[in-house]
Order: sequence, then C-alpha cells, then structure tokens
Amino acid sequence: MAIKPSKITRPNFLSSFFNAVGFFTRFPVPMDATPLGQSTWAWPLVGGLFGGLIGCISVGLAQIGIPAEILAPISLALLIALSGGLHEDGLADTFDGLWGGRNTEDRLRIMTDSHIGTYGALALILSLILRWSLLTVLFKNNLAIEALITSGALSRFSLIPVIKFFPSAKVDGLGALVGQVSSLSFLTGLFTCFALGAALLGTILLLPVLISIMFFLPLILIIKSKLGGYTGDTLGCIQQFTEVSCLIGLVISLSLT
Repeated sequence: MAIKPSKITRPNFLSSFFNAVGFFTRFPVPMDATPLGQSTWAWPLVGGLFGGLIGCISVGLAQIGIPAEILAPISLALLIALSGGLHEDGLADTFDGLWGGRNTEDRLRIMTDSHIGTYGALALILSLILRWSLLTVLFKNNLAIEALITSGALSRFSLIPVIKFFPSAKVDGLGALVGQVSSLSFLTGLFTCFALGAALLGTILLLPVLISIMFFLPLILIIKSKLGGYTGDTLGCIQQFTEVSCLIGLVISLSLT
C-alpha cells in the first residue's frame, strides 16, 4: 500500500500508529511520510485491536442466537474485509511464485502477475477452510475473542523479525518502503504481542507460540532460499501461516485441558 503523505503534524508515536493502521487496514486514516519501519512497534497492537473488535462483534451476534458455524465465516469475512484481502493476496502470490517459477527472477515475475494460479488458489482455499474450521471450534468453546486478539497480534509481530533480520528480495520493493527496524521497535512489538497473549491466555499461550515457530522457521528458510529475501507478498504469506498455526495451537490446547 502506498503511503499518501499528510500535512497533519502529530507526535511520533501517533504518526507511526496511524501509519500501521493505514498499512494493515482499509480504514481511511491519514498517513504521513514517516518511514514505515518506525511503525513496526505498533503492528502487533493493531492486529490485536482489530482482532478484538471483530471478536466482540461476533460474540455480540452470538447473543442473538447465531451459531458458531455461522459466526466463524462472519468473523473470517470481517477480517478479510478489514484488510482488503492484503494478506490473502500475499499468500496466493507467494505460492504461485515459489512453486510456479524456475528461478528467482521467474518467481518474482510471477508474484507480480495479477492473475492467480493453481498453487495460489489451493493455498488460499486451504487457508480459508482451516481458519473457518478452527474458529468454529473456538467459538463453541468461548475462546474466540482471545483467539482473534492473540492470533492478530502474533501474526503481525512475526513480520517484524523478517524485516529486521532478513534482506529484501527487491531493491524497490516493500523493504525500501519500510526501511530499517530499530531494536527498540522490535522489542516494543515483542513485549506488546506477548503481554496481550499472556494477559488473555496465561500459560496456554506457549503452545500457539511454539507451533507458530515450527511453521515460521521452515517457511522463511524456503522463502530465503527461493527468492533471496522477503517481499510484500511473502510477508502476507507469513502472516497467514502464523495466524493459522496460532489458531491450531489454541485448538490443540483445548484438547489438553
């Protein structure tokens, strides 16, 4: 998403917060020219806040008798509408590129194509089915709000170490837009993510985190091997993987308690 500079002057933390909201959502907030990397501390906060908003709306609908089987796709539709399908688009493009191209240049070219291929379609369908099924279970067990907040925060935080510790695959890609991520932003995002999760879930948070790491590490290594670094699309893919793996961890934790 391109940043449209604003003439509004705010304290730095407000500017970076609004930039994070504008980057991740369709909300028409004014964004300024502050480097996007300075907003990374707020990414888990934004993910958690909007996950909580959607969770509260869905739980409110539950009070009028709408069953979990319907609440899950409603929540999923709201998540997608809120982001404009930003992460789902990245998931599909990444799978098309990683497994549809013969070399790095070919893969990056495929990922910029607006058409969706077989690999991307399959990845998108599987992601939707998994999230629909997992959210249904979590709604039935009254853990939906906690799940949406935690998965929203953790999945956005997972992008920060990628940007900080891995190179950008393209000199004019998202890496150029984001710029450098400071250690303070990284640590603030880490604290925000785990503070939200621990406050809502306690020690249950450990299992979703461990499973997310198990999905995250192989995925980022594959991306690094095939593309040489991250792109905006691969960040969307990583967000989707982390969100799904977090929900899987929460559902597994239900069976262990």
